[in-house]
Amino acid sequence: MQITSCIQRFGETSLSHLATTALRGSADPEALSHALRWVGRLRDDETFHGRLPRLTRTPEAPSEIVRDGAGLGLVEFGSPAALPVIKAAIVREPNRSLETI
Repeated sequence: MQITSCIQRFGETSLSHLATTALRGSADPEALSHALRWVGRLRDDETFHGRLPRLTRTPEAPSEIVRDGAGLGLVEFGSPAALPVIKAAIVREPNRSLETI
């Protein structure tokens, strides 16, 4: 997948751009949602510690579609370090149907 290659090649720079794009709402929400899910699914120990902190703000995105993908991506990390971010996102989420992430 291209997102995986991009993260492995460009590391934290690509993650920063992805997170900034999500927060600005300046790209297709569906594409961003899927990209954020893949970031969480990526099984790469070398990029793990860079991926999690870069994506901790993405559940604040203006698009509920992007917030949904961000939440699912954080769950996919499978790390206890993601739990506080997930819990805070649930509390803040205005769309009650997204609370069940």
